[in-house]
Order: sequence, then C-alpha cells, then structure tokens
Amino acid sequence: MSLQETDNHQISGTANLNEKRRGADKAKNLNAVVSFTWAVALLITLGAPLALVGLGLFKAQSIDDQSIQGDRWVPAAKPASWPTYNVEAKVKLADAQTAVKAVVGMSGTVTGLPPVTPEQLVSGTYVMSINGIDLTAYSGSTPFFRPLSMGMKGADVQEFNRLLGSRGYAADTSDRWGSITDAGARQYLKDIGVQQEGNTEFQPSYIVWVPEEGVDLSGYQVALGQMVAAPTADVFTPRETIESISLDQQSELLRMAKAGWKIQYNEKSYDYSGNPTQIFKGQDAKAVPVPSGAETIRVEFSPNFGAGTISVPPSSVLEGGAGKHCLISRSPSGAVAVVVDVLGGEVGRTFVEPLKGESISEVLANPGTEKELLCKSD
Repeated sequence: MSLQETDNHQISGTANLNEKRRGADKAKNLNAVVSFTWAVALLITLGAPLALVGLGLFKAQSIDDQSIQGDRWVPAAKPASWPTYNVEAKVKLADAQTAVKAVVGMSGTVTGLPPVTPEQLVSGTYVMSINGIDLTAYSGSTPFFRPLSMGMKGADVQEFNRLLGSRGYAADTSDRWGSITDAGARQYLKDIGVQQEGNTEFQPSYIVWVPEEGVDLSGYQVALGQMVAAPTADVFTPRETIESISLDQQSELLRMAKAGWKIQYNEKSYDYSGNPTQIFKGQDAKAVPVPSGAETIRVEFSPNFGAGTISVPPSSVLEGGAGKHCLISRSPSGAVAVVVDVLGGEVGRTFVEPLKGESISEVLANPGTEKELLCKSD
C-alpha cells in the first residue's frame, strides 16, 4: 500500500504481523497501518489487515496449556482507547431532529434546571422544575392523557403503576388504582414537590414524555425565573448531528468500524454510522461531490468498535487458511483456537472480535507448533 506525501511532512507508524502459512512457500503479512500526513489537506489511510474471505473452518482441537510456558500467555482486554485520526473533511451538520420529541406540559415559572445539561433525556432523567415541582422524563407503552386518582382503572393506570415501580415506590401490577397505588403515589408526589390535600391525584404534566430511545439535547433555551407556557418543546435546544461527511482527498478505507465512528471537532463529539469515504474503493477513486451546505473543517475520527472487540499483540494473530484468522485462547479445557475478525490496529496492538462472541481473557503470544495443532483449516 502506498503512502502519499503532502508538503514533505509525514509521520507514519507501521505494525506488521508475519506468519508462515502451513504448506505454503511464501509468507503473508497482516498489516495494521496507521499513517498520518497533514498540510493544507490531510490524507488518512487506514489499513485493515487483509479482507476476511472464504468459509474455511478451524478444528477446535485442544492441548494441555500446562505444556505451554506461562510467560507466553498475555492478557487480552477491551482497548483502553481507540486510535484517533486527524483529517480535513467536508462536513454538513443538521439538527438531531426537526422537532424535539419531548414536550413540557406544565405552565409556570422555571424554578430549577439541571446543574449540567444531560446529553440525552431518557426515562428517569431530571428535566427541570416548574412552580417548585420536579419534572422527570418517562417513556412507556401508554401515554398519560388524564388526571388519575383512587378508584380509576385503565391502561394508563397500569402505566402509572409501572412508573411508580420504576422509581422505587409502592405499586400494584394491575390496571386499577387501589390502596397500594395510592400509598406509592402519595409519597411520589410529595417527593417531587406536589402539595395536595385530600385525595391523591396524578397529573400527566408531572412528567415529560419521551420516546424509548430518548431525546438528544445540547442545552436549554430557558433560564431560572423565566415563564413557560404549556405545551411547549421550545425549552430545549436539540443537539446537532452529522448529516454527511466526505474526505477532501482520495482515501482508501478497507474496513469500516462495525459500530461506526466517533467524530470530534469544535469541542463536540458526534456519533456517525455512515461511511466517511462514501464511494472510495481504491487508488483511482475520485473524491465524492461535496454535500450542499457543507463546510471544510478539521475533524478527528475515532472508530467505535463493538463491545466484543479486544486488543491483542500483533504476533498472537494467526492465519489459518482460507483467509481466516484465529487466536490461541486459554480455556478450562486447555488451549483452543478461536476464530476472529481482524478489525484493524496500530503499532503494537491489533483489534479483533471473536466471530462467535467467545470470551477471551488470555492469548498465546508468538505461537509456534501450537498453530499446527490448533489452527488447522478443513
């Protein structure tokens, strides 16, 4: 793979994984390449270690791991950090949603706001206080649409029982407001600042209904002491998200991070699941059209690998034939081969993910004859 030069200022780091294939005369390389070249525009090349092709299977033979010297076992753990790549790109931002899917249903004076703006409103999040009443977010299967009190029944009453239970208060499991529900509701309403005499009554405006996936925020548009008129979503400032992004120059991205990317710029962080290089497929690829309204900015790409991704020494990754790769993992039954997907890497470490979700705590560094026993391909 070639590295282009820009203004003679280039830093490159290359980690090569070499393993002799069984029965083959030539060695193949597993490369984890991280190169940085920047000037007017920075080109980034992420080299993923070989495309994983073929359907060859490994024989899951095991050997007594006591025969393997202890110092050859090294820990495998979730990476403490992901590599970050600086690049100039064309980026177009848009609001996370055209309208915030969270509505405050109470009118009055703002008497409280979170000390730190939550990045997302999810069920249980403190939203704000109006007229001394603490409003929290809630999501459920049945929205509240009427005042609820003793003796009432219905799907919304059953939902209220779920709300009480989720907040740690006494709650029934039925669709009726009985004595258990009444006791839990009385304490819940007292705790959020509702002053009531006589019968206990729950108003839908005491909560802020949000969708199950939550609502992304970047701030509030109201201040303490300000009056709000219900219903309104204008108290919230939606978080911007990246609508589209493309690198300014030719680039080659052989493998995307499975869970997308985290993009940092202007002291903000954005999750982006698209392909930042769009149609780039090789050395002769042309830059994609710049999105309308996009601006050129310097961003940092950081891959969001999956939860099962682990970091291992490059020397522990073996090529077992038919384009497959494996690690030799320590298990209660001995040392066994685990088929892995090689996601990428940087100098000194390679990122892999077990194809079947196996849990790996230790891997064999610099495998020798064990490869022949454990990483054979059918």
